[in-house]
Amino acid sequence: MLDDTLIVVTSGNGGDTALDPETNTPLRGGKFTLWEGGARVPVVIQGRMVRFGGRSHRDLFHAVDWVPTLLHAAGIHPSKFRPSLDGISHWNAFLGSTKQAYSREEILYNIDNKSAAIRVGDYKLILGNPVEKSYQFSMSELDINPSCARYRTSILASKQENCYSKFESEMLFDVAEDPSEETSILKYLGRIGLLLEKKLDGYMQEVVPPQSEKSHENTVDLKDGTLYPGWC
Repeated sequence: MLDDTLIVVTSGNGGDTALDPETNTPLRGGKFTLWEGGARVPVVIQGRMVRFGGRSHRDLFHAVDWVPTLLHAAGIHPSKFRPSLDGISHWNAFLGSTKQAYSREEILYNIDNKSAAIRVGDYKLILGNPVEKSYQFSMSELDINPSCARYRTSILASKQENCYSKFESEMLFDVAEDPSEETSILKYLGRIGLLLEKKLDGYMQEVVPPQSEKSHENTVDLKDGTLYPGWC
């Protein structure tokens, strides 16, 4: 059985830096933010079918890539499911091959009427506030508004809204050269910022309203009598 087993250890998001002692250093931010610390996570893959171990795969990889990658590992060639799946198979790269049929060139972090972020190559554009306002601050944000440090382990209610950091409405980073996202280079590379913004505009034309079920009358949870649908 072990010969046919692939073990993947990963995470759905970066560590929650508002809860000590988690840290995503040198990446900025954490869970509930659009910073790299909230989206970039380590992955470990182990299996006898993975040859040439001890390597690092540094191509862009999105969560939706897991389905086609694992299907490919199971023997289903990507040509059988493209373009019906959003993801891209990285299985050949995991095996050490340089003949990757498709490679990911961009990551869409978020897109709605409050904030959006996209990365193409090494450039990442953030529009709006990269910190989720319904959650507590990550410690990496407190340097912008130190007066809010007293709320470091508390959920911020709307009455503390004045403590939220005020960000620029648009920021551009080279995350290869500046992985901590400390310095926006938008004023130097405005043309690249416009190109990425046009990509976001294209995606915005395709989005549909989210489905949100407001009533769960016939569901029961053993803890308090209510079944919550979860975060997703």
